Amino acid sequence: TTITGSRSGFNALIFWYAIHKYGKEGLLKRAQDCLENAKYLKAELLAIGIDAWSNPNALTVVFPKPTVEIYKKWQLATDGDIAHVICMPGVTKEKLNDFVSDMKASIKH
Repeated sequence: TTITGSRSGFNALIFWYAIHKYGKEGLLKRAQDCLENAKYLKAELLAIGIDAWSNPNALTVVFPKPTVEIYKKWQLATDGDIAHVICMPGVTKEKLNDFVSDMKASIKH
């Protein structure tokens, strides 16, 4: 709790700004793009032999923990033997292709 029992209005201001900047259709498009990127990444990883998975309608793609070089370069979150990528706004297909390329190269070594 806060001293006065209230919350900061800053998060509400950020949300208001996003609604006004993108509009309903723009926010929907951003979400759809993220979902498409997650499906794309999963398919690309599976195509190179990496056992990737995700939950339906999720932006997170989970896969076996890659080499130290890969997870440090890409700053991947790891837990035990798994790692994941979250396909949020700003993650482009170009970045995903670069990541998959690095993953593919690491398999060959």
